[in-house]
Amino acid sequence: MAWTNKQVDEMKALFQSADVEDLDTVAEMYQLRRTWLSNQARRQFVVGQEVTFNNNGSSLKGVIKKINPKTVVVAVNRGGYNQNWKVSATHLKKLVA
Repeated sequence: MAWTNKQVDEMKALFQSADVEDLDTVAEMYQLRRTWLSNQARRQFVVGQEVTFNNNGSSLKGVIKKINPKTVVVAVNRGGYNQNWKVSATHLKKLVA
């Protein structure tokens, strides 16, 4: 869900009037939501699945080797040898055959 400009402006106003306790509460809410979204994304993948992700503007393709609590290890074939990349599941896309 993308926020509207009005919603973003309302959030800016709330942040400008927030004190430290308010910001701590928002930070905790942010971290919980980020963790939940990461967990949901990670559950979509399985070891051996082909995926793609972006790195500095270029698209890399690889195979999932391991799924960790915070990252997914993706083996990317680069010139005849495999490089392991630790990537957040939220940055991976399933490769459609």
